[in-house]
Amino acid sequence: MGLKVALDTSGAALRAGLATQPWLVKPNTDELAEVTGGAVETLEQQAQVAARLRAQGIANVVISQGAQGVNWFAEGIALQGLPPTVDVASTVGAGDSLLAGMVHGLLSSAEPDSTLRTATAIAAMAATQIGFGIPDPEALARLQSGVCVRPLPQQQEA
Repeated sequence: MGLKVALDTSGAALRAGLATQPWLVKPNTDELAEVTGGAVETLEQQAQVAARLRAQGIANVVISQGAQGVNWFAEGIALQGLPPTVDVASTVGAGDSLLAGMVHGLLSSAEPDSTLRTATAIAAMAATQIGFGIPDPEALARLQSGVCVRPLPQQQEA
């Protein structure tokens, strides 16, 4: 039907969902390791798994790693977003917030660096609070300025 589907799940649902070739998938490293049957802790391992998923038709592979950041692989994109250090109140919803930020940036045609910076900051903000939302846009802007977005080595993506 040509719809853009974003997938953020785990276990059997992730395994089945990957077979449908979603437009974007956002597993964390544990979820991805479970469905691929191998380690995805190193950048090289993540890049290899992302390349396989992209070859299967998944346009955006976003691998979250909590406080260690997020790696995003897409056509011509291999970026890492490193969040600033925050006081964590709860990690519930941080991955969902990251996904929402990625989808918003991509559908808004934002630049890749901006998309990843904002999504990473939104996830960091989510971790600082109980509940959801962006209650303080100025606090989000401060978090965005503390996010480091850097290119990943291109040879890692192959």
